[in-house]
Amino acid sequence: MWRLPGCAALTAEAQAHLARAVADYLLSSTHADRTPPQSETFVRDIAHSILVTRPSVIDDLAAGRPVGAIAQFVRRTAQRATPRAAFAATCVAQNGPVQRRSVLRLSGAAAERLVTALCARLDANATLPLARHFSVGPADGFSSIWGEAMHGDTPLVRIRQPDPEERLVLDTLRRPHSLEQLTAALSDAFPEHTVSHAVRRLRDDGVVVPALRPIPTDLDLTDWTISTLDMHAPSDPLAANMRAIATALARIKTPDDATLPSVLHMVEALLPGTPGPKPPVTFDTARIGPLPQVAPKVLRDVQACVDTILHNFVGPNPVHAHLHQAMLARFDEGRHSLRRIMAAHFPNERTFGQVQTGTGADRFVARQAAENPGQPIDLSPFCQGLPKTDMPAGADGAALFLAAQSVGKDDIPLAELLGLRLGSADDYVARLTGPHGALNTLIVGDKVEGNGDDLTVDLLYEPSQSARDIVLRPRGAEAFLCLNGSGALDRPGAIAIDDIAVIVTEAAMWAVHMPTKRRIRFRLATAHDWMHPLQPRYYRLLGALAAPLSPRLPCLPQDETRLHHPELRLGRVIVTPERWWPSPAERQHLASLGRDTRLTCVQRMTSARALPRHVFVGRGDRRVPMDLECDGDMAALAAELAQTGTIIERRYPALGTLSMPDGHTVTGAEVMVRFSASHTPAPAAKAALTEPLDPTYEPVLGSILSLKIYGRQDRLLALLLDVLAPTLAQLETRALLAQWFFIRYADPDTHFRLRLFASQAGQANDLLRLVGAVLDRLMRDDQIDRWTVDPYRREWARYGGQAAMPHAETLFCADSQHAVRTIRALVAQGGYTPDAVRPAAVALLLAWHHALGLDKAASQTLLKRMCDRLRTATGAARGAHRAETSAVIAALRSGDMAGGATLDAGAARRLAHLAQTADFTTTIHDIATSLIHMSLNRLLPSWSREEEHRIYLAAHTALHACPQLWDQVAPSDHSGSRALAG
Repeated sequence: MWRLPGCAALTAEAQAHLARAVADYLLSSTHADRTPPQSETFVRDIAHSILVTRPSVIDDLAAGRPVGAIAQFVRRTAQRATPRAAFAATCVAQNGPVQRRSVLRLSGAAAERLVTALCARLDANATLPLARHFSVGPADGFSSIWGEAMHGDTPLVRIRQPDPEERLVLDTLRRPHSLEQLTAALSDAFPEHTVSHAVRRLRDDGVVVPALRPIPTDLDLTDWTISTLDMHAPSDPLAANMRAIATALARIKTPDDATLPSVLHMVEALLPGTPGPKPPVTFDTARIGPLPQVAPKVLRDVQACVDTILHNFVGPNPVHAHLHQAMLARFDEGRHSLRRIMAAHFPNERTFGQVQTGTGADRFVARQAAENPGQPIDLSPFCQGLPKTDMPAGADGAALFLAAQSVGKDDIPLAELLGLRLGSADDYVARLTGPHGALNTLIVGDKVEGNGDDLTVDLLYEPSQSARDIVLRPRGAEAFLCLNGSGALDRPGAIAIDDIAVIVTEAAMWAVHMPTKRRIRFRLATAHDWMHPLQPRYYRLLGALAAPLSPRLPCLPQDETRLHHPELRLGRVIVTPERWWPSPAERQHLASLGRDTRLTCVQRMTSARALPRHVFVGRGDRRVPMDLECDGDMAALAAELAQTGTIIERRYPALGTLSMPDGHTVTGAEVMVRFSASHTPAPAAKAALTEPLDPTYEPVLGSILSLKIYGRQDRLLALLLDVLAPTLAQLETRALLAQWFFIRYADPDTHFRLRLFASQAGQANDLLRLVGAVLDRLMRDDQIDRWTVDPYRREWARYGGQAAMPHAETLFCADSQHAVRTIRALVAQGGYTPDAVRPAAVALLLAWHHALGLDKAASQTLLKRMCDRLRTATGAARGAHRAETSAVIAALRSGDMAGGATLDAGAARRLAHLAQTADFTTTIHDIATSLIHMSLNRLLPSWSREEEHRIYLAAHTALHACPQLWDQVAPSDHSGSRALAG
């Protein structure tokens, strides 16, 4: 009996038992065509992989745990394990337990993958004198390895105080067997061809690449080759993904020389792992050649393989949708654009210009670094319009620029990418190749993923301190948090609370670009609805987050006396949860403590001139009104605000009983209202137009300016009515602005998109400076969260084609003006609520049909079709919404429509005329549906499919109940006073 390599701690009996169990499985009737030498080699590799990857699996087998536990282990550790290790675990599990004597405690294959990737990156960038720092933290009870890899005279890998376990890991790292095992596992699926130069280099480095067998031309999924990878577990995700890989590779008939190593490396990176974020595919171009050399057919086949893997492994989880796109983006033949990352993730996009791609920047950087070591590298030829002072110089800047083009991730914050004041290139690359950067880090820019409640965290610092001291403090808060499974901070920015991954956005942006604010703002969101102050994990999160800022400050205890306090101060951390109410579990928890289920929320007010009698508590459709008892307090409060100019907080009891959306009621609630100094919108906007132009704004090409304004929906709407609309009217008077329109968005962050059309070409830059000054002032006053310049991408196909799009945009602008007038009229009448808006929305819907040339019969047909479609989409029963429909019809009969619809007659006629031409990409009915959808988006307080169904149902019923209504809702012309013909 041969001895298993690396298993000295196992007795001969245990080794024999393990080998016999695996060999019996492999030499069964299903695999009888394998020769004994092949099987013996296979068994040796499997046994070695089991012991190196997870020796505790023998504990499970010895304890007689069921096969399901082993299958769970396979799914949980496949990312760190080699394919054969997972295969062996399944094989051994089906052949009974193994008697355990003693097992070595290893650090796991995660260290192997980390150092292997680290060394490969060093070899690929041998001309850059860069240092790489890595760490393998405590994971699953294994010991830790700390070390560093340097390029130069120092050793490539240095381990601090290695113990016997760590020495064994180092021995394992010297044998790069992962690619060998992967090649062996998939050798039957590869066609035979001449080994390329890249494969010969791998063999020279000690990697065994076996000979490849020819693939049958009539390959079928039932072939024994695929059944070998099937592992007799069709429901196992690992088996399904391996089968998908083999099937995709089997379709590659005539690859070129660069195909095999590229595909091997890619498949190794795409192996399934634990359910969670997966890293994008990163290619070692120095070893296997650049990816564009791979034939396009190979890329298409591999892309189909990636689709299958993501479908089987990740599933339809929207949190991972951007990871899917990032993976597919790696198969583009061109380089990733640094400008694309900037435009998608930098909160102040207007300060950056266009970055050229496909210009050989990587070769330029490598040549400059080799010819002038240690000297700054001018990257301006590849970053037109980017301020040179904002680009990192030297080797660090070169590495960052290379990483921007090769990392293949769309979700990297630009501040981290450029490392302006947040760290060096070494730290950034280490985060990419480290255990948390490469395996399970989810980095998000200004786009929050998940469906949980938001939490705002302000990290305050003293005026004498700089932002760099805060951000770069050891173990300080970085621009992202990642899940590491240890429940504590073990590296900068790494935090985990139970199994919840926390995503942080906008970190350090305020400190870098607005140092006068003296704060760093985070916006936290989770994929689970647990971020409530009543949850103990809430306090654990705050304690862990505040610990690096105040090292001697202990974690916040789970003190029940803080449950009702809406604002928590911990050192320099101020956390303000907004708009929440106790869940049923939380109410039960409070009841067990003998406390009232009081409701506490924070309502930020921008003006003390008039406090509304009620505020809204909740989010989205779950918001409920709360009346306040606040009489007699406004005069003194306004005087205090005028004198101090600071934020003042007042608590007001809620009147009556609140009915929550989930059915329960809350009594005795109170609201803490936060007031700021009063601002008069119109003078502020007028003053902004006379301010000198800000030279920091990057010029905008063309005549269209597109802006994103982030904040709460109610506050954004108020600013649109009181500040932005008057400002834009002044710009129209000054002949700088021709027209404009807006769109509301609530996913993932609530924001308005504002499209401004300059009167003349080249005036968009003037609009940016003038409107940007107003938005900057609003942001300094905390009335909006942030604003960005957004590329305007027209939806040609949706609105009929390139010739029809200008007319659709003209209708957008007229509809935006109508929405502003209607909302102002409703507010003046005493309420802007869904019930009050519905009559005007129904009249507007029918007015669109009028304007686009539909007659009454065609309108009724289209309304019925939309009612059926929306009823199916929402799952509403027949006869639903009768009360709302009756109320709308009564309001329409009484003429209560908050003013008739005003649209652009000429644009509507031209659009209807183009719909009759052969070049029109859609139908007039689809155009009407799209225009109405955007119109309701602007008009309704809160858009939803259910609310849209109510409006279409009311319009369809109203035309049958009141035939004369069709003539009454004919719109007036935006360019004149004449009515549009029906």
